[in-house]
Amino acid sequence: VSHTRTASLADEESVDKEQLVKCQRLRHDLERARLLVELIRKREKRKKEQLKVAQQLIEMELCPLSYILNRTLDLLFVRDTDALFHEPVDADEVDGYREAIKEPMDLGTMRTKVDNMDYASFDEFKADFMLIVSNCMLFNETGSSYYRYAERFREGARTILNRCKQTVENTPID
Repeated sequence: VSHTRTASLADEESVDKEQLVKCQRLRHDLERARLLVELIRKREKRKKEQLKVAQQLIEMELCPLSYILNRTLDLLFVRDTDALFHEPVDADEVDGYREAIKEPMDLGTMRTKVDNMDYASFDEFKADFMLIVSNCMLFNETGSSYYRYAERFREGARTILNRCKQTVENTPID
């Protein structure tokens, strides 16, 4: 009886060892698969970044003014920390806006104009930017939070716009 019991325990131990080896192999295989997926993810991320750079180079070569103005708009969007100028003012929600502001402008509309290549020069682009600020200052009372925000935005954007102007002047644009 004790001999069969010992044999039975040995068989169970053998089965347990086999299962342990299988589980270890499976764990090893899963870890290798995880590492492979991670490598693929990193490679795809790099490829996406390379494609973006290539796209920017092509855009810069084909439409240098639009490229420069788009990069400038990126900086202006970031500078507009309260996102007051990202989209058009909703004239239905703001009483008297249509009557007071005859030529509305916002950064989103400027982006559309850049994408449609509606700007022939930096000066046209800057005029639209200044229109955003002047509309805000015209519509809102002097000293109000919106008025002061427009002043700070204009001052903060001065360096960005000056750098843009210099870049445009130093770039051959056909």
